[in-house]
Amino acid sequence: MDYYGSFGDSKANALERMQPVLDSVLEAHETGDYALFRALVTDAFADKVSERGFKQAREAMHPRLGELVSMHFLASLRRGVNPMLVFVARYGNTEDDVLIQATFRNGTYPPKLDALWIE
Repeated sequence: MDYYGSFGDSKANALERMQPVLDSVLEAHETGDYALFRALVTDAFADKVSERGFKQAREAMHPRLGELVSMHFLASLRRGVNPMLVFVARYGNTEDDVLIQATFRNGTYPPKLDALWIE
């Protein structure tokens, strides 16, 4: 547990590098900004998420979830050689907690997201 890969040796310095990237990806998801999303993710992740698929996912999720209200860090885990950050989030249109898992490609600078799950 508490694996941050090449992004830091403590929660504080790793989150300082990684969380702004995740925040921007979530903002891109909320606003439907594929260009911003594309700039923040690895080529491998972008190959799996076309612009059309990105917009369809946003159209399906955004009305149900609404705007991101808050997000709280839970843990960092190892996913292969990459660090995965796990958060619990609150969105405006649901009373349920939402789990966010963000995997970053180890060794990228600036950090790049390699996978994202919003459940």
